[in-house]
Amino acid sequence: MEYQSGLSSKAIKWIHNVQYEDIPFEALHEAKRALLDTIGNGIAGQSTQVSTIAHNFVLSQYGCSDYHHSAKLWCSNNKSISMCGAAL
Repeated sequence: MEYQSGLSSKAIKWIHNVQYEDIPFEALHEAKRALLDTIGNGIAGQSTQVSTIAHNFVLSQYGCSDYHHSAKLWCSNNKSISMCGAAL
């Protein structure tokens, strides 16, 4: 792969070439904590009224059946939404 100069290109090059062993233990530890925190918040928040409103809105406005251009919505019985809906 050919890389151009610039900060974004340097970041992309690093991502493509990094090895698991190169990442400091502390960074891996914090990344794991952040992932578990995200999952925990998603599970805990799924039954709130605000979550239900947002969930229903995203499905009604961004529902998508195109497999190649969609994302699965958490806790939705495998329903798909568009990439824009996933970003919301």
